[in-house]
Amino acid sequence: MTLTVLGFRTQSLEDLIAEMQDQWFAGSKPKTTIMRPLSKELRDRPGFPWAVIAQRPSRSIDTVVLEEALKQSILSDIGYFWSPGAAEWYSSHGIAYRRGYHFWGPPGTGKSSLAFAIADVFDVDIYCGSVNDPGLTEGGFLRLLSHLSRRSILLLEDIDSAGLRRESQKSNDGRNESGISLSGLLNAIDGVASSEGRILIMTSNMPDHLDGALTRPGRIDFPVEFKSASKEQSREIFLRMYSHPRRPSAKNAKTDAVNDLDLELLAVRFKNEIPDRLLTPAELQGFLLAKTGPTDAVDHVSTWKDDVLSRRERMAQHKSTTQQPLTSDQVHG
Repeated sequence: MTLTVLGFRTQSLEDLIAEMQDQWFAGSKPKTTIMRPLSKELRDRPGFPWAVIAQRPSRSIDTVVLEEALKQSILSDIGYFWSPGAAEWYSSHGIAYRRGYHFWGPPGTGKSSLAFAIADVFDVDIYCGSVNDPGLTEGGFLRLLSHLSRRSILLLEDIDSAGLRRESQKSNDGRNESGISLSGLLNAIDGVASSEGRILIMTSNMPDHLDGALTRPGRIDFPVEFKSASKEQSREIFLRMYSHPRRPSAKNAKTDAVNDLDLELLAVRFKNEIPDRLLTPAELQGFLLAKTGPTDAVDHVSTWKDDVLSRRERMAQHKSTTQQPLTSDQVHG
């Protein structure tokens, strides 16, 4: 193939080649396969009840905001579980070859992100189940979990919002309604017929809402608390956002590029403006994405931080007011 450019400027040709390279390497980058249950009509039929819904670019473990020692401890634990000979050791000791993790903390702190990053590190698929599906029966859920790959991750997100019941609810005519009870979930994840070799990761925002039977040792082996960003984590997020490779800017947009030394100094200034453990990594990332560069971010972070915290305080006061019990005058008035 011969490409000819009329004139002396070759920028258009260089742009074309760069785009071709990006397209080529995008197809060769490692991807994480995400599975979800088929619709009720399809999963009731014989066959595999899961469907591939996406193959997203793998999430690097370095992009997850978590204390490095804790991150490495989790990876070491999973690495030992999936190491050669581990299954035989579990069997010889009469222990079911399963491992459970509970990631809990405020929304936006990276719980699901860590699950996807773990899948990248160990090159496994993620099966995203949901106990909130109104059309999912306990028998159907048990069938889903029986078809998990031996080396895979089962991700159950926001388990505290599922409204799990001790027993199946019954309608007025005595029939069991659709839905999963607590006992049905427990039987599915670690009952006699439950699959082995997989890892269970449950996420929740408020762990106090979970029944102790669900989080006891043996079902959950490794609880991990996710907190809002520390000052040092705020600095890491800032540096990751604006370090190489530079984020592409809109055409003709004013750029805000700085050298590495100035970026470090700006990161320290940014860190000093962020209160410790009050803002989530997702909030910080959303703010930084809206800025043209590191200088712009540092110039506006103080005002943004005050707005977020004051808005949060107003919402908390409003919630407290609306939840106060009515006085006798209000009841009879």
